[in-house]
Amino acid sequence: MPDISRADDLLVALEDILEPAITYDDSLHITWMNPAAEVFLGVSLERARGLSCDRVFAGVPPCRDECPAVKALRERRPSSLVTHGLSRGERLITAVPLLNGSEGEGVLEILQWPFMEYFRSPFRIRVLEEMNNAFSFEDAAKVMIDAMREVAGPVAAGVYRNCNDGYTLVAGAGLPPEIGGIPLNPSSPLYTNASGIAGWPQNGPCSGELSLLPISNGKSPAGLMVCCAVPDFHGRERLEELRSVMNSAMRRLSLAGKHREP
Repeated sequence: MPDISRADDLLVALEDILEPAITYDDSLHITWMNPAAEVFLGVSLERARGLSCDRVFAGVPPCRDECPAVKALRERRPSSLVTHGLSRGERLITAVPLLNGSEGEGVLEILQWPFMEYFRSPFRIRVLEEMNNAFSFEDAAKVMIDAMREVAGPVAAGVYRNCNDGYTLVAGAGLPPEIGGIPLNPSSPLYTNASGIAGWPQNGPCSGELSLLPISNGKSPAGLMVCCAVPDFHGRERLEELRSVMNSAMRRLSLAGKHREP
């Protein structure tokens, strides 16, 4: 079996693929997932880590009664879930066992496109495809704007780049082109009213409720996602999941040298 102690390079490579990739421990609790899996499942790695697979897969996936991850762990060899058609089967899931020395066993699972088309909504598939095709901050920002509007409704939304003491609008409409320094915790979203934010134009567009979601590339603040609405609890969770995906995209672009620091 592959040694997971040398699997860091493998997981880095899996960060950029279009297919969702997930690793589990020997009890099928999530230990890692790539950004594609975060979008596909609608949950960030931070929220999913430690959860069992049946907690994050809503509904009844086709693998429920014939789990390739369980089979890969039991038989200590790769396993696949394949549909049985008249002409030829389609591979839905591939699972590969991983060994981590004294820490026990685990398994890597990659979800194939037929599984994704069967299991999830067109919205998540579209966000996944478009985000993985983003090669710049601007490309990723446009994807996030559409996704935020699908969560919060047809409201003004945009993405800002961090520029020294303030923010400059990269993509979006109905928002001020520049805003001053806003006292934000870089690791926490802020849901508030524009009237209570120092540095936010009080007489311009979008002067009511605001969702402010800081973006990081893993090293420093990279920008700000802004939505001119404060959705309900479930909507806020979805916005925060989108923010996690945007952060992952920024890290990937930085590592690839495709994103220059603001």
